[in-house]
Amino acid sequence: MEIRRQDRALTSLDEIVAILARCRIMRLGFADEEGPYVVPVNFGYAVRDGRITVYAHGANEGRKVTAIKGRPQCCVEVDMLDGMYDAGTGACGLSSYYRSVIGFGTGRIVDDPSEAREAMMLLVGRQRPDMVATVPSPLPDQVSIIAVDLDQVTGKCRPLDAGGQPVE
Repeated sequence: MEIRRQDRALTSLDEIVAILARCRIMRLGFADEEGPYVVPVNFGYAVRDGRITVYAHGANEGRKVTAIKGRPQCCVEVDMLDGMYDAGTGACGLSSYYRSVIGFGTGRIVDDPSEAREAMMLLVGRQRPDMVATVPSPLPDQVSIIAVDLDQVTGKCRPLDAGGQPVE
């Protein structure tokens, strides 16, 4: 995916992963027979051989699961708002200091019990590290793990420096 403002593009996998590491909520987007659908989810991620896979969990039935089984193309997005910028020219001069990641890939329901447990441990570890040891093996039947193997991922930022000043 081409970024219009190349001066704001994040080009390294390390920069993109650093944003993923700081975000707690991911927006998972897909399309089904009802149309486009975006849902915020807790997530975990793994980087294997330079490729990112993001994981979410939920019930083993419902719109997310049905959509991914029927049409697995997905989009994911995470972002961080670092502050606002006012150019002093009124409402049209407002802008944001931010960091974001958008990825496109193929969603799948994880059917391998060991990958499902690993994914749940990643999810729980990001939200409640003290509870990772309580993740059961195998996972309960009513729990479904969604994986999105990202084929394309881009990052973009308009950052502030450590002192809160714009980096241009």
